[in-house]
Amino acid sequence: MHWSYYGSTFLFQIGLIYLIHHQIVKVYIMYRNILVPYDGSQPSNHALNHAVNLARIKSTQKISVEVHLLYVVGEIHVPPSFGYGIKVYSSSRHEQSKTTVEYIKEIYHELRSKALDMLNSKKKEYLKETNEIAIKTHVLLGHPADKIIEFANMQKIDLIVMGTVGLKGISRIKAVGSVARRVAEMASCPLLLVH
Repeated sequence: MHWSYYGSTFLFQIGLIYLIHHQIVKVYIMYRNILVPYDGSQPSNHALNHAVNLARIKSTQKISVEVHLLYVVGEIHVPPSFGYGIKVYSSSRHEQSKTTVEYIKEIYHELRSKALDMLNSKKKEYLKETNEIAIKTHVLLGHPADKIIEFANMQKIDLIVMGTVGLKGISRIKAVGSVARRVAEMASCPLLLVH
């Protein structure tokens, strides 16, 4: 009787694992469009890795999954009185006069270009390992939380997977960052926070 007790417990545990396994598989089937807000921080790397692993599981089930890598370039707020010309020195040390608006447009263009390079580099890194999933890269301009929510709604995202704290977070305080908190409050789809 003592042995059968442990035997039945063992069978119960196997049955529970089987049940949990099938429930997890059913949950994964729901997510075909996964958004990963990415800023290059360690938590966003973990989130991307988790999203790609979810997508790989689904690809073994012959279900197409798209992972959207999104970088949001934050807006630079400039008072209206800063519309006057400023002196800008190029790498060749030639002085040029530009308006602040022109200069900020150049900065945005440079930031967007660097962000796209970073996202494409990450995309290539993951596609080297597997070609079974589709990874798309996107760069937007604006307030990160608002743009993440707007993008998720427009692209009909099923799941947002993001790091708990981004590059702006204070590393010593282990709390949910302001962007992650705001996305959690406003998202109309499930959100998975990864530390």
